[in-house]
Amino acid sequence: MSRFDQMFSKCAWTLGLLMPLWALGGDRGSYPMPSKDNPVQAEAETLLAELSGRLQDLKDLRATLNIQADVPKVKIRPLSAEMYFLAPNQFQLRSSRLALLPRQNPMELFEFLKSQSAYRVLGMGYEAVRKERCLQMNVMPTATQNDWQLIRLWVNAQTGRIYKAEVTRRSLGTVLMDYFYHRAPSHPGLLS
Repeated sequence: MSRFDQMFSKCAWTLGLLMPLWALGGDRGSYPMPSKDNPVQAEAETLLAELSGRLQDLKDLRATLNIQADVPKVKIRPLSAEMYFLAPNQFQLRSSRLALLPRQNPMELFEFLKSQSAYRVLGMGYEAVRKERCLQMNVMPTATQNDWQLIRLWVNAQTGRIYKAEVTRRSLGTVLMDYFYHRAPSHPGLLS
C-alpha cells in the first residue's frame, strides 16, 4: 500500500464514513459496491426495507423527548417535551423551553427513510448499544445535491428498533440521537 493510501484511509475512513477501500479491494476513486453474498449486507438491506415499510404504515405518534445538548463551552440544561405526529407531515411540540422553526420537522429522518430509492445501505457489522446487539449500517443518499450526507443507524435486528442514529447534513452538521423505549409499541420497530 502506498503512503498516499495509508494517509487517505487514516484521515477519511477513521471518521467512520466507510471502510477503507483497499480493505474492500476497490480503488480510491470509487465507492465499494455492497455484496449480496455478505450476510451482514443482506441483513442490513432486509432490515431497512422492513423499517421503511413500517414507516409507511405510521399514521400517528406520541413521544416524550428528553434532550441533552452537548455543545463545547456552552452549558445547556437538559429539557423535555411532548411531541405529537400525524401523517403525513403534521407535528406539534409541547414544551416550556423548546421551540422549533417551521422548517425543522423532527420526523424528517423517518420521511427520508421511507423512500428506498433515495439511498443505498451498507452493512458495517454488529456493535453493542446499551447492552443490546445492534447492526450498524450506513445509509448514503444517491442524489449528489441532497442535503443529507450520511446517516449511520444502529438497529436491533430482533426488534427492528433504531437505538442510535448519527445524521450528517449539509445545512445542520452532525447530530447524534439516542432512542430509548419504555414499552412495547403496537408496531414493532416504531418509536413508542
